[in-house]
Amino acid sequence: MTDNLSHIRSRALIATLVVGGLLVGPTLLPWLGADAAFASSDGGWEDDEILFKGRRFEDLVVLFELYKLKCNAPGSSLERLTPYPKPWTYQFWFTNPVAKKWRVPFRAGARPSSQSCAENGSTAETFSIAEENARRYIASL
Repeated sequence: MTDNLSHIRSRALIATLVVGGLLVGPTLLPWLGADAAFASSDGGWEDDEILFKGRRFEDLVVLFELYKLKCNAPGSSLERLTPYPKPWTYQFWFTNPVAKKWRVPFRAGARPSSQSCAENGSTAETFSIAEENARRYIASL
């Protein structure tokens, strides 16, 4: 009887740790999640998240908004080039499924090759406008 109770407790503890890890993992360890790549719909800009280096989705949205301002591409929209991780990959288990980056429309295909005008310097005013536009875009997702 004691062995059976001990076995049940150990299985319950393991199940609790697994479920707790899956629920808390994406919050405490966001750098283990899936990096995502993004591009402009006109093909003139692309960039990637690098979560373990702190390069996050919000930063890329600001850079995309800078691209739209500096390269005269106001009608360009942001597209996600990375599909949501498959269940058999470790990223799936550490990726927050409700993160706003996964709400950006997905487009399969080749990455753009040029982003020359976006690489030029920006004024503080242009950067401020891009930050405000990015804040509004993220809020709309």
